[in-house]
Amino acid sequence: MPIADALVHVQCAYTSLGRMNTVGMLARERPFFARACGAISKAVVMVGYGDDADARLAAAITPEGWAGRFACVCNDEGREPGWFQAGVPERVLAHLRAAGCASALVVTDQHYGGEVAVQTAGALRSAGMRVGLVARCGYHWSWTVARDTAPDDPRATAAALMEGDLCRSADAVIATTRRIAADLAWQHRLASEKVSVVPNFVLPPGEAPAFADREKGSVLFAGRLEAEKRLDLLVKAMAIVGREVAGARLTIVGDGSLGESLRRLAKELGAPVEFRARLAHEELLRAMGRCNVYAQVSRFEGHPKTILEALAMGAPCVVTRAPGVDEEIVPRQTGMICGEEPWQIAAEIVELLRRPEEAARIGAAAAADVRSRLTIDAVFPAMLGVWRGAMATAGSMAAPVCLPVRWEQTLLNVGPDAAAAQFASSVGAFAKRLEPARREMFLDGLAARLGSIGEMGRAAAMELPGAEASRR
Repeated sequence: MPIADALVHVQCAYTSLGRMNTVGMLARERPFFARACGAISKAVVMVGYGDDADARLAAAITPEGWAGRFACVCNDEGREPGWFQAGVPERVLAHLRAAGCASALVVTDQHYGGEVAVQTAGALRSAGMRVGLVARCGYHWSWTVARDTAPDDPRATAAALMEGDLCRSADAVIATTRRIAADLAWQHRLASEKVSVVPNFVLPPGEAPAFADREKGSVLFAGRLEAEKRLDLLVKAMAIVGREVAGARLTIVGDGSLGESLRRLAKELGAPVEFRARLAHEELLRAMGRCNVYAQVSRFEGHPKTILEALAMGAPCVVTRAPGVDEEIVPRQTGMICGEEPWQIAAEIVELLRRPEEAARIGAAAAADVRSRLTIDAVFPAMLGVWRGAMATAGSMAAPVCLPVRWEQTLLNVGPDAAAAQFASSVGAFAKRLEPARREMFLDGLAARLGSIGEMGRAAAMELPGAEASRR
């Protein structure tokens, strides 16, 4: 029995289907939506941030029999991002009305950008629809921002506030690991029954390749070439491995801002490292099935799909002990967990390359474990259960916290003129996004009220201790 007339799937902020296709992630969505459509009766709307190419890509992953009922709301008019986001709820509502929908499930892909889902759910409810809101995430967004910025960085504060509003507004929250679920519940004061753990799924083709057919000496990494992946440690480790094991080589698949510096480092150290551009998802899985070792030494992860996929393809993995990286591995049974020094990483890789029987045993155990727990057939029923629960409550679990609009205490230190300038700047930033007619109405209304606000503030100030002295 369908759980709702419609599914509205909101992508991570500023993520286009075109970008997902480029990095090989879009192919993973096809089987997901094939199952999702089985729980929906009338319409599916994807919300992405790309141009009109997103609509064509959405058509390419539309399940059989859903042509005309599978739509994509994207930035096809090339509007300023804030303007595009503001128009999403109305555009989604138009799609669902045209499809004759009376109920909808709104789901986020990540918490980043979740305010669009909150606003869309609110608009649909205001139109009389029964709506369930699920705040799903693959990683802990506000925690990640806080790690990558200074403690007092306003971006971290904003991420925490927005994430908290999304989680409290939702009927259900989905995290991919127990740690993320517990952290979200503690940080945002969520009831334990509101937060569920539904891990990422893998899509391994066929059976894991036989270990004897793998390329001897091959080590693989796939992902973004960014600081949190700590690929400099892996390159340094391979310089050691190359001296210990003849024919050993590392293939780094991906792109990112550190590509050139990593190439220079490998050349300086004489490390046997080859760099390749991102691969299509199916091709990457085949590469994982050919390597002797998969290595990933990230500083942190959410619930790392690439590690899970490598395990599913029978590749013995070497990882460091870090949040989200080692949680799916049983040391020396389904993978190797090492220290963070290059020589420690190298030691585990060398052991697996020199002992193929041990590597084969670990790879086979890893493949059996992941394929029993984390295929889409194993994971999707749990997600569907959360979706059904969200539609059963449909708004009654929402507990949004509306923060009062107030001056921050620190503004008292910057002086009256600077404080007024900050206020004026925020008003201007809001006003410039309004259409000309609405902008004039807003500014006229603001001007009319500021006079009375000023008099009220002056009167209130006169009631404070010391006011008589200030008047004299």
